[in-house]
Amino acid sequence: CAHVVPETCAGQQTRRDELEDLGMATSYPIGALTQDAWYIPKFTLEAHPSLGNYAGLVGPENGRKLAEVFNRPTKWKDYCDQISLDNCTKPDQHAKRPPYPDTPEGELFFHEEAYTGYFRPTQDNNCTLNNSTFQCTGHFIDYPCGWTSYFEAPAKHL
Repeated sequence: CAHVVPETCAGQQTRRDELEDLGMATSYPIGALTQDAWYIPKFTLEAHPSLGNYAGLVGPENGRKLAEVFNRPTKWKDYCDQISLDNCTKPDQHAKRPPYPDTPEGELFFHEEAYTGYFRPTQDNNCTLNNSTFQCTGHFIDYPCGWTSYFEAPAKHL
């Protein structure tokens, strides 16, 4: 019997060290180079060409555009409770069923078989709400907690 983890990242170093100390793993460099990058879907770039470079993302003048283009993801349970006209009891283009009760499904933004996800504007990207203290922006999906991410440093200057 064997277990293989083909790749780990810097954010997983502690766990990797623990497994090696227990004699449960041996790490070998694979020689691969990787790259983190920001991606905008092609259809979004075609509709909003200015988002294709840094200048189209920077500054308060672009904040409203980012907030309008990049809406917030909606958790499955919130979609069924707040958006669906029948609480997901009938399949629609976003949800085939409601999340099962007493399970973590309701917290998901996507479920391969039952929830395609739904994006909407919320108070978090409402540019006119609390305009004096609120930094208007869109939504960025980053790596899960515990993974190494280099998003914050360059995004700080947007």
